[in-house]
Amino acid sequence: MKKKRFMSIAVSLLFTVHGFFTGGCETSNKEDRSTKDSIQNEKLIKPEDAILTLDTLIVNQEPLIKFSEDNEFRCLLRADGDTIVKFNDYYNSIRFLDINQDGYSDIRVFVNSNSPNQCINYFFDNQSNGYKEITNSYLDIELIRDSNLFYSYNSTGCGDMNWVSHISKIENFEETNIGSIEVNACGNKDEKINIYKLNNSNKVRIDSNPITVLEKQNKFDFIREYWRRNYALFQ
Repeated sequence: MKKKRFMSIAVSLLFTVHGFFTGGCETSNKEDRSTKDSIQNEKLIKPEDAILTLDTLIVNQEPLIKFSEDNEFRCLLRADGDTIVKFNDYYNSIRFLDINQDGYSDIRVFVNSNSPNQCINYFFDNQSNGYKEITNSYLDIELIRDSNLFYSYNSTGCGDMNWVSHISKIENFEETNIGSIEVNACGNKDEKINIYKLNNSNKVRIDSNPITVLEKQNKFDFIREYWRRNYALFQ
C-alpha cells in the first residue's frame, strides 16, 4: 500500500518536473541497507533535445527525487520539493553510501574534473533528519577502520607519480587535514615517502619510507595500511 501511494506521488510530480528542475533545484534549502532501487523512472525532452530523467529513490526510509540531464546527475530534492543538493551543470553522478559508518546513507556527488575522485560529501544528520554538506571536503574520503578519522588520495601530477594522501578529522561538518603522506617521484629515484603532521600552518615531518617500498606493494594498499596502523599519532 505504501509503495502504491508513493508511486502516485511520483507520477503527479512528473507534470511539474520542469518547474522543479528550473526552480526548486536551483534554490538552496536546508548503497546501504536503506537505499533501494529506483521505483519510478520517467524521461522528458527539453526544447534543446536534452533528455531529463526523473528517478524516485528511497533513502533512509524517505522518498527523494533525483534529476539527471543526458545521464549526468544535476540535483536532488525531497518529495515535497525542498532542495537537498542544489542544481549544478558540472555534476556527473551521485552515490548513496554510509561514509561515516553510522548506519545511515550519506551522499557523495562527483563533479566533472581532471581528478576523477573529486566530489562533494554530505552526511545525514539524524538529529535534524537532513543532509549537511561537509565543508572543505573535496575528495572521496574513506573512514579509517576502528577510528573516527578519514583518509583521501589525490594525484598531483606527472602521470600519477606525484601524489598526496591526507588524514583528516570531521567536526561540526567541517573537514580538517591533520596529516599527510607525500610523494614526488617524477624522475627522482632517491625520493622518499614522506609523512607529515599538520597543525594549522605548521607542517612537521615525522616519518619517511624509501620509495622502493612501492615496488613491492600497491600504493593504495600502502596508504590504507599506513593510516590504519598509525592514525593514533595524528589524534
